Amino acid sequence: HVIDQAHRLGMKVMLKPHLELANDPTHWRGDIGIGFSEGEWAAWFVSYKDFINHYAQLAQTHSADQFSVGCELVSTESRAADWQSVIAGVRAVFTGPLTYAANFGSEGSISWWDRLDLIGVDAYYPLTTTNDPTLAELKSAWVPIVASLKALSENQKKPVLFTEIGYRSLDGANRHPWDYQISGTVDLQEQADLYRAVLESVFNQSWFAGMYWWTWDPDPLQGGPCDMGYSPHDKPAEDVLRLWYGAPPKSRQG
Repeated sequence: HVIDQAHRLGMKVMLKPHLELANDPTHWRGDIGIGFSEGEWAAWFVSYKDFINHYAQLAQTHSADQFSVGCELVSTESRAADWQSVIAGVRAVFTGPLTYAANFGSEGSISWWDRLDLIGVDAYYPLTTTNDPTLAELKSAWVPIVASLKALSENQKKPVLFTEIGYRSLDGANRHPWDYQISGTVDLQEQADLYRAVLESVFNQSWFAGMYWWTWDPDPLQGGPCDMGYSPHDKPAEDVLRLWYGAPPKSRQG
């Protein structure tokens, strides 16, 4: 339903299935596979192929524009032969471009990017050690990250796609952009500066394929100046996006 609705609105869609460990709050998807025996690995990948091929078929049936074969499964990524088999199975079902959403920092160790069309990164890189960095400091923090991603793109001869990037409107969000659980003080300006810093750092790079912002909720009341979540809706960060994507600033009068 959502894919079809987005297409009716003129939007393109990447379907990106996530695994969540709903019954194990002490671990996350990146821990899956730690301590597995060979038999357990074989059983897991059989199950995963069933899971991912189901969604690949949905993507094909509803003409999704891209598909992600996995997301942040860090402890599985060294299983190159298994992942090559997963990707081959997905290609037999889905005819569009494929990527994989590597957790930031693990993208350089994946040996099977050659089987995909785009290098995907969930780009929650920590940027500084302060809660109140300047825009210049944030842009400086992106310099070595940009250099590393450029080198990876050139080595693999593939563009880099930010399969996720986002920042909470929270004081100190730049220090741990991935952390959705901590509490603190609302900081609308830091979120806006973080948006500006990454856009000014990567948007016009020749190796850069684009970014998916985390996250804009379908609830029209989500966001606003009192919200410390990821949504840019009704916050200064929204006007940063509007500027870069060619829309007028949003009026907040009344």
